[in-house]
Amino acid sequence: MRSAALATAFAVLALSGCAGGAGGEFGVASDIGTVAADERITEPAIQRAALMSAEEAMAQGRGAQALDLYRRAYEGSPTPAIAARRGQAMRALGQLREAQTFLAAASRRFPSDLTLTTELARASLDTGDLPTATQAVGTILDSRGTGYAQYQVAGAFYARQNDIAKADQLFGQAESVAPGALERGNAQANRALLLAQQGDVAGARQRLEAIASTSAASQRTWAVLAVMRGAAGDTLGATEAARRSGMSSPEISEMSRWLGNSPAAVDLGYEEGRPRPRPRRRPVVRQAGPAAETSQLP
Repeated sequence: MRSAALATAFAVLALSGCAGGAGGEFGVASDIGTVAADERITEPAIQRAALMSAEEAMAQGRGAQALDLYRRAYEGSPTPAIAARRGQAMRALGQLREAQTFLAAASRRFPSDLTLTTELARASLDTGDLPTATQAVGTILDSRGTGYAQYQVAGAFYARQNDIAKADQLFGQAESVAPGALERGNAQANRALLLAQQGDVAGARQRLEAIASTSAASQRTWAVLAVMRGAAGDTLGATEAARRSGMSSPEISEMSRWLGNSPAAVDLGYEEGRPRPRPRRRPVVRQAGPAAETSQLP
């Protein structure tokens, strides 16, 4: 039972990630000057500076500050790009239902924006809203603009449904169009984790170790390896993987306890360039198949 719980938990740990990273599409941080604390940001030059400051805040783990800047910029001049970043900041802070509600409204406002639909799919997976996730993923896969981020979140969706073949196909497509080595490594890691979802934790770890031996290993991959090594009793290896992931040893140990004690499919929200929130409570979701079963985490 313990190994099955671990396999299920491992499988969804690194399946989804936010599009964009530190610096994002708004550039490098700048000073927003003397805009009042609660004022909507409408002036184009000040808005650009605010968005750059928000990007820097996200990269430095100051999520609340980033979210406030994204909110004010969006209220001042709403665009799909700002909406997507605001939703990402909310998710990174653990405001999962709020993020889904906001992204759903933004998607209705900008129905043709694929990035927003992708973020809505992620947020819906976070909250366990399978009908909304199903609709969003369907829109993603029907779109001509489907790319790396869309294939990744669609793969995560099918992994949650325990459709291993479909998930592997989608992660393979993500791997084939990955824009860089780290993204390609993440797609490969997701394919490896599907082995764990089928109970082959050793095989999954072997593939992840192979990825970790190359420059394609992201911080997120190292975080998953830290959990696997810790669960296998490899304390030194887990500590080294934790160091490379940016997570502390106590965090890795705590994570391992959750995964060992809960038959939960979990996504701890560990993503490069994002503030790493404290682990959050997950909704109860009951679906056919072990990989789709989630329960509350402490």
